[in-house]
Amino acid sequence: MELDAGRTHQPRLQGAVGAQPEDAQAARAQHPRHLQARVDVPGRAPAGQRYRSARHRGARCRSPRYRSVVHRALASCHARRALLAAGLFLLMPAAGRPETAPTCLPSGRVVGADGREFPTVQRADRTLACMPDDLALGTEVHERFASLLPSHAFETHGELPANGATTADLYEALHAISSLQGIRYFSVLHRGERELFRAAHAIDGRGAATDDPVPDPGGSGVAYALVDDASFGRAPYRLEYRTADDAILLIVSNLLPLKFLVVPLIDAERLLIALLITPEGPSAAGPDPAAGPDPAADGVAPRHVYGLVAAVAPSNTFLEPVVEASLRSRLAAMQDWILARAATVARPETGTGSEAGAGSAGAAQG
Repeated sequence: MELDAGRTHQPRLQGAVGAQPEDAQAARAQHPRHLQARVDVPGRAPAGQRYRSARHRGARCRSPRYRSVVHRALASCHARRALLAAGLFLLMPAAGRPETAPTCLPSGRVVGADGREFPTVQRADRTLACMPDDLALGTEVHERFASLLPSHAFETHGELPANGATTADLYEALHAISSLQGIRYFSVLHRGERELFRAAHAIDGRGAATDDPVPDPGGSGVAYALVDDASFGRAPYRLEYRTADDAILLIVSNLLPLKFLVVPLIDAERLLIALLITPEGPSAAGPDPAAGPDPAADGVAPRHVYGLVAAVAPSNTFLEPVVEASLRSRLAAMQDWILARAATVARPETGTGSEAGAGSAGAAQG
């Protein structure tokens, strides 16, 4: 006979109370009820241990007797076996499970409840679905995304209509950091349009305000900006510019932690915004000298705009909807900003290298 004063249940005894063995009755008499003594009845296995049933050959598991039905279910052998099987399934290697490739949604614009149009934004998983990887600039975005290991990521894909603007024109237009001031976004929390960047201007390495940067002739440059964000307040950002094969890449990252009110959300260098402008069709591989001037470079062919926003931010908290809504709106607003900057350098009435090209540009505007 063993006594365990730590157990909070009474033993299940065979037969009626009067038929209990004498040693069990004596033990109960010596130990009051408030001690919650546990008595091992001869012929039965202790609670929670395995025994062999006379009716069923093989080991059986006896669960302790609990007052609560929920506790009794969780303590049963069947529940423990089910939990063990579920744990083994979750620990199975991912390679053994079928994995489907992500699908990029068709480019377009969604009409909100208030009639406003904004770019279609889709959630990004471990692999980007829209960002092309057959270009050097697109490959750079994939590498930056993989090294960040974000907890939240979204993509967008749109079209930049042909307006006569060349690649050099667009590249220079995106250096106008001050034009970020006043861009608007659709706020899910306020159910309407709001100003995303209340102020924006270029700064130098010491943080002093300066003029908008001038594009580097080599096709690669870095600039810095101080932005007063409606969600995260005033913070400095780094802007990296690339251009190659008639494609343009702009990468934006935060230099200091971003906070929502007084709660830190995104650490420094943990926010990634990538905007890639690529020519349409075969021109993405570079101009062919034998085919004459490249239509995309001359601005007579439409271009594609790919956007990505990714961040390492808290998950499964009450702030997660705020973070995701801010990232979605930010990406849509940045894509609209590119469309607005392209409109400022549109040259529909000027020649673009050939009479046929000028006619195509005019037809696109009509």
